[in-house]
Amino acid sequence: MARLITPLLGGLLLIVALLSLSLGSTSVNTAGGLLDWLRGADTLEAIVIGDIRLPRTLLAICVGAALGLSG
Repeated sequence: MARLITPLLGGLLLIVALLSLSLGSTSVNTAGGLLDWLRGADTLEAIVIGDIRLPRTLLAICVGAALGLSG
């Protein structure tokens, strides 16, 4: 059972991160926005994902990891 905890938590983190990228006041296509952002396109989805939602999600993951390490 202990070997399953880490992959399950990693999968849950991935699901929650993707959910965080898709939720907001403006509805955007998350997959298309990520692909446009990676390609460097200047679409609305890429701007919303790259400038607003992705930094928020990465910061939340880093803060959660820091709090987890601090015990």
